Amino acid sequence: MKYGVMAYCLSWLVLVLGVPVWASQQVVITWPMLPDQQAADVRKDALDAGFLAGVVTQANALLAVPMSEERAGIFREYIRPRVKELIQGYSITETIVHQEPPALEMSLAVNVNAPAVKNILKHLGILYTSSSLVPTAITLAGVGGEDWMRLEELQTLTGVELVFSGADSTTERVDLEIIKSGITTWEATLNARGKHFSSQGKSLDEVWFALWQQYFMLDAVVEATFAKVRFKIDGWFVPEGVSYFNTQLSSWQKLVEESRLLRLALETGSLSGVWEVRTRSANALRVRLEEFLTIKGLRLVSFEHG
Repeated sequence: MKYGVMAYCLSWLVLVLGVPVWASQQVVITWPMLPDQQAADVRKDALDAGFLAGVVTQANALLAVPMSEERAGIFREYIRPRVKELIQGYSITETIVHQEPPALEMSLAVNVNAPAVKNILKHLGILYTSSSLVPTAITLAGVGGEDWMRLEELQTLTGVELVFSGADSTTERVDLEIIKSGITTWEATLNARGKHFSSQGKSLDEVWFALWQQYFMLDAVVEATFAKVRFKIDGWFVPEGVSYFNTQLSSWQKLVEESRLLRLALETGSLSGVWEVRTRSANALRVRLEEFLTIKGLRLVSFEHG
């Protein structure tokens, strides 16, 4: 009994300390220079561009399907003011100064706060709409031509597919109404899946993101994108092995949205663990697990989803 308690405590400690909160992204930036400029003059600009590229690369690594060029461009402008708070370190692996045309080429390893980037993707809806868009009927009032371009950008960023309000559809449609009653007075309502949300704000962006964030927090929306599975594995003889598996599981970023270790136990001389995971594909996860466990000499005791 004492050994089991010690194994549980030690394993839990190793797991907490062993899961990284950042991911390293390799990027290469080429920054143009004027004829009279030196590499030092544009170094900061090149670094800033590298940080931004690292965050966008990390975002795409979390998605089932990478963002299109148009969507990535809009995301890039949205994230630009927030980039530095998402960077946890970097190293310059190579710099090359080109003469014709003058340019500084910089290769970087950028450490990005992956969980924070994932939260932003959730907030924007991109995490849930990378492979399929949300059918949405939009009604506008008081919205002028100067707002149309931004509205179209927001639709692309969030992943909205415009449909007619009277159109029949077998999918869950969102009904969105946006009203502009002053230069800085916006109101909006969103109806979907039997829920009603409303928002007021000083800008289109403010009410748009407030409503869609609530929509993408709905259990039905999350479950439509990520299935919940629970599985049990046994065969470990040291707690570090459990920690290593937990780290590997978290690294399957395109497949695993989130994972939780529910319990550890000492059974028949080896450690076993039960995990609960939200995944894009239960079948693909099982295949990935079985490949990993076969190599490591572990056993998948149970696998349940639905």
